[in-house]
Amino acid sequence: MTCFPVDNVPFKVTTNDKAGGVLLIEGAHGVIRKNEIEEVENIHQHGVGSMVVIANGFDYNGRHREIELHVSKQAGMLAVNRDIEHGIPCGPAVGVSDD
Repeated sequence: MTCFPVDNVPFKVTTNDKAGGVLLIEGAHGVIRKNEIEEVENIHQHGVGSMVVIANGFDYNGRHREIELHVSKQAGMLAVNRDIEHGIPCGPAVGVSDD
């Protein structure tokens, strides 16, 4: 999915749905930031295939952070240090299964 920060260029985020997996943020200058997934929670109230992924690693600028990513087929939100009130809006996820 692509995230659209207000004061910066859009960037891509790729994740899987398994603890121990990876959440990748395509950071500044094309550098891939690897974040280890700690927890995944399915949230069906936001639609089939919706989930929240909690990962520990690095943000777009390479600073160590805890990342909270809300994923769905409708839209998403990326929160640095789990601050969802100041989250970065993201487009709909592609490749999200219906199971």
